[in-house]
Amino acid sequence: MRIVCQLVGPALVLAAAPALGAELFCSPVLPLEGEPFKVVYRAGTQAEGGAAFTVRQSDGSVLVERKVPLAEQLDGFRAELELTVPHNGLLRADVVAGHLKLRTVVPVISAKREVNLIYYGMSKELIRRGLVHWVTLVTTCGGEVVEDLNRRGAKALRWHWGSNVLGDREAALRAEGRELTPEVARQMGRGIYTADAAEAVKQGYAGFGLDEFGGYAASEFLENTKAFVRGMIDAREELPPGFILAAWHGGPIDSELMGLYKQAVEFLLPEAYLLDIVPSQLGTELIDKDLEGRLITARSNDMFTAPYGSRCRVIPSVDLTDRIPVDEYEGFFRMLRREFPEVRGIAFFNVLSEEHYETYRVVDQLCLDYFIHPVLTFQPDSISFDRFGDRSVIARLSNIGAMDSGPVTVRLLVDDKEVGRATVPSVPAGFSRVDNRATARFHWRPKASGTFRLRAEVVDAGDATVLDPGAEASMYLRP
Repeated sequence: MRIVCQLVGPALVLAAAPALGAELFCSPVLPLEGEPFKVVYRAGTQAEGGAAFTVRQSDGSVLVERKVPLAEQLDGFRAELELTVPHNGLLRADVVAGHLKLRTVVPVISAKREVNLIYYGMSKELIRRGLVHWVTLVTTCGGEVVEDLNRRGAKALRWHWGSNVLGDREAALRAEGRELTPEVARQMGRGIYTADAAEAVKQGYAGFGLDEFGGYAASEFLENTKAFVRGMIDAREELPPGFILAAWHGGPIDSELMGLYKQAVEFLLPEAYLLDIVPSQLGTELIDKDLEGRLITARSNDMFTAPYGSRCRVIPSVDLTDRIPVDEYEGFFRMLRREFPEVRGIAFFNVLSEEHYETYRVVDQLCLDYFIHPVLTFQPDSISFDRFGDRSVIARLSNIGAMDSGPVTVRLLVDDKEVGRATVPSVPAGFSRVDNRATARFHWRPKASGTFRLRAEVVDAGDATVLDPGAEASMYLRP
């Protein structure tokens, strides 16, 4: 039998007889530094001698080599290598099992930087073909996908109504000569999920993906939506432990509703749709301003990082449609990371037709590049002059990714002329600007008083993603 291996996205995957069904992946999808995880080899056929694993660090050195016997499972044969890595970084895992050789990358991320990569829907084919590696939560999936997600340590949610169910309820009440009141809506929110939750858990689901919520300001539907969410809060203690509610919301969210979501759901997913649906229906031109308007109350209610034991974090979403040119997605990722560096992930609403499945590979790579890898950038006001200390020029480089970077070289230009270079050994993937920056110092001083244009630029960042590679500041300086 002829076996062909090809590089697909971040993993070397098998292209051979479908009966072999070989896979290599890590579980959970994004292991945390200092916590145990597994590298899993799964195949449809047995291999004499088991599976030989080799895991290498980013510099190519061997972290572990081990042969693991294959255990027979209901769906084939499996071998698992258990690891705990004390520090974050991008590992490479290889396995040899009989005549098969597979490779994948294993991104061990910082314990300080949570990453949530959420899809509305997911087919089994996308996972098995290696088109999507980096997914942590799917809000709508059938039973055939649940097992694949669970074995990867991702969360599978079962579809359920959001407050849009109130529309059907209102029509039924009208037929009876009655009205939908906030009291009725609250009662519905209190009972709609508790009856089905235990059964969903038995089926392997981690919770419900709620599709969807919404309502414009001052509308009756918005007031009933708020009452419905209050009912959800009432019912939280009746749900199974750890049960996840993820709410898709279309349209604006005022501060009161945002505060209710904060108590009711684990994930609030505002539907931005800024690449296709919103522009085509609302005439949007400046997508950064549009997204800012949709997320301003999330920022003011401290819902990007779920601090102080908060239940909910807000993850912005973008539309997936066949009509969006694939090259537009990277611009959205860069805008989101630049304007909202605090958000802990991204969500994708809608699903693509099979003829556009290759777009998933691009989106998957962008998730790796812009959320998992080191993501280096100069934030505003990152250049200063230390006039109270050694009178050096300081450039502070930030890392908003999930892994520490390697060495980074920065140069300083004064009025377009290079005057010095500095290399920082690493820019850490911290929780915030308090611990995710590295300082490059340049011991340049002006020969005479005057106004100078200072510019810091990244010259070499290794394999890190670079968002904004330069920063400028005009300063009046004295010798």
